[in-house]
This record gives sequence, structure tokens and C-alpha cells, in this order.
Amino acid sequence: DLREANEGTLVPTINRMIKSSTIHVSRCETCRAKGFICDICESPEMLFPFIYEGTARCGGCRHIFHDRCWRANMKAGKLCP
Repeated sequence: DLREANEGTLVPTINRMIKSSTIHVSRCETCRAKGFICDICESPEMLFPFIYEGTARCGGCRHIFHDRCWRANMKAGKLCP
């Protein structure tokens, strides 16, 4: 909303929505089924396309990886697993 943007309340509102949605996705079995597992380290931690911090996405296959794993993989000269 333009009024919220002007008043400076838009960012806090969006941050609350993101937090609430992230909590829902982490607990909802249907939503969790749409998550990704890092194919490089195979950690059971679920990764989601809307969480940008700490994740990287392959431009070819569109799979999601931990950013640290993706960077190490690329640094080693390896392609997408």
C-alpha cells in the first residue's frame, strides 16, 4: 500500500508476513513436500525458493542449494550435481 510505504510501516508489515509464512511452511506437511534438499551436502534441512539468504539457485535446473555448498562446488570446477 502506498500509504504504508509513505508512513514507513510497509517494511515491518512485510517482514511480519514473511516470518508468519516461513513458520507455516516449516510446519505444514504439504508445503514442506515442495521444498528442496541440498544435493551437494544432502543435509535434511529443507530449502525453499523464497528464502534467499543462505541459498543459491542453479540457473539451469532451477534446483536450490546452500549458498556455501554451491560456492564450494563451483570453486572446485564442478557443475550442478
